[in-house]
Amino acid sequence: MTPFDEASAVTPEGDGWSAAVPADWAQGRTAFGGLSAAITVRAVQELPGLGELPVRSIDVAFVAPVSPGPVKVRAEVLRRGKYVTHASAQMVGEDGAPLVRAHVVLGGLRESAVRVDPRSPRPVPRADCVEMPFIEGLVPDFARAFDFRFATPFPFTGAGEARIDGWCRHRSPTGGVAAVAALVDAWPGTVLPVLTVPAPASTVRWSMQFPDDQPMRGDEWFWYESRTAVAEGGYSTIVAHLWAGERLVAWTEQLLAVFG
Repeated sequence: MTPFDEASAVTPEGDGWSAAVPADWAQGRTAFGGLSAAITVRAVQELPGLGELPVRSIDVAFVAPVSPGPVKVRAEVLRRGKYVTHASAQMVGEDGAPLVRAHVVLGGLRESAVRVDPRSPRPVPRADCVEMPFIEGLVPDFARAFDFRFATPFPFTGAGEARIDGWCRHRSPTGGVAAVAALVDAWPGTVLPVLTVPAPASTVRWSMQFPDDQPMRGDEWFWYESRTAVAEGGYSTIVAHLWAGERLVAWTEQLLAVFG
């Protein structure tokens, strides 16, 4: 299994960057979306002066399937303000066709009189959760890079609720916003447990917020909670939270296309 840091690495090339998407990070006919997003974010962080700025928000649109192999990334600063910087990145194929587009907001925390703390999570002890096995042909290849412990039913088991809770981490040492973003996206869609037979699903758009500036180790254990906001007509909107203890590490909203 190609380590995450190697799979998501970007190399300067011409007026942008190049990357090589490994075949073992595939999800059906496309690369795992969390890896594609990580590649675009890492390109943004390579822009002059942005490497030390904390990432506050990522908004990603998956425009077309990303086949394993070489891709190119173009990134630019849209506006560098006193407190907030906006940047964008686009992954394109060898023919120049757009594959993934990302909008990234960066900026440090400031003094503020406004403070609303998130509610504390109530995680199930990890020893009481069930490790997700890798089943060839049913579980995507990229899932081997992650360690999932489910506190709720597995996908395609006819569960009574469209939700997923559990513990997760990268299996190989890694860190940073790109690694944490990929970890969140690696979980199955929350509507899949209510199905009784396997059905494909794919992320269309994905937005993620990072509330603090603390260092993020993707290979440490995190508690994950996700709920289905609405599902109808082949689409599902998912809201999820990722916790490190009582610290909210990330909040995310995702539009999922479900073919089942």
